[in-house]
Amino acid sequence: MKEGEDSHGPRRSKNGAAATANYASLQKLSEVIFNQRPGQGLAFIVATGGIRDFPVELSSFLGQQGISPAQVGQFLGEDFALSQTLRLEFINSVRLIGTGVVSCLAKVFKTIVIPTEMVKIDRLVDGIAQIWWRQHEQLIKKEQEEPRQVEEPEVHGLELMRCLGNYDVLHQLMFATILLHWNLHLGLHLTTSIVQFFRNNFFPLSPEPNQ
Repeated sequence: MKEGEDSHGPRRSKNGAAATANYASLQKLSEVIFNQRPGQGLAFIVATGGIRDFPVELSSFLGQQGISPAQVGQFLGEDFALSQTLRLEFINSVRLIGTGVVSCLAKVFKTIVIPTEMVKIDRLVDGIAQIWWRQHEQLIKKEQEEPRQVEEPEVHGLELMRCLGNYDVLHQLMFATILLHWNLHLGLHLTTSIVQFFRNNFFPLSPEPNQ
């Protein structure tokens, strides 16, 4: 027995160490590929058995330290079916309960870099608004108390939810907030198309002065 234990034990230990090293190498290679071509990086790590083809595991991979936050933002803003699925899964991994418009956006965009294309920003913000609304709906269904916010400078949580009709209104409010942030802090000038966006999509949500 001792001879068998002596002969097989170290061998198993070496095999385990080799498997661990191999996994680490594949993981690193997957990160390198993702940071250049996100879709191919995800396909590679699934094909090599690094993770399973489950949204929660793919989303967890996107949050790893070696992954480029800029590439994550670009990929989640795409219109691909996988991007749409992972967009909601990734955002849902962030606890948004009790946040307001600004604090919610700040919390999500600490984990990824916001894209520069408006259409990608719009998709991301739509996902953020959906998940924010869903998390607060679940809070109401579970009849749980909202966590207290310390010196919150904006309307937030269930109070904000009561002020809005649905997540579409929240989506437009969040998107308008990003545009205003860019204009105020990045020295940009609102173009005619953006001003028209406010008039057509945001301001009509407010009640008329005489009402």
